[in-house]
Amino acid sequence: MSRHARWGLIFLLGACSDPITVEQVREPMDPLQVYYLYWEEMAGCTTIFGGSPAQVRWFVTDWFPGQAGVVGQWNERHEITLLREARFDKGVVTHEIVHELLQGDRDHSDPAWSACQEFGLMMGTGN
Repeated sequence: MSRHARWGLIFLLGACSDPITVEQVREPMDPLQVYYLYWEEMAGCTTIFGGSPAQVRWFVTDWFPGQAGVVGQWNERHEITLLREARFDKGVVTHEIVHELLQGDRDHSDPAWSACQEFGLMMGTGN
């Protein structure tokens, strides 16, 4: 086997083992108008004011690869990805908005999580 053939085989084997990420299976979306209302509600219960859904890059996906049961996800790049069928779900959307307002808190330890549940926020909906 030639040196080029070996490198090609190594490349192909490596490419096959790379896991698919949500970034590969999502598409951009504009925030729905109702997200602005949700933002204000979550700002009120977290007492973190300022910003808007327009400061976030929003995405929709049909699945979260390797993450069964996840319907929404926030990340430090100020991106929120929602399962397509959950983009109208107030509990899911507000959950991810609270992550943005808190700039993280993946452990859900901030008291804001409890304070915001009365406004429709759902726990256990995403990351």
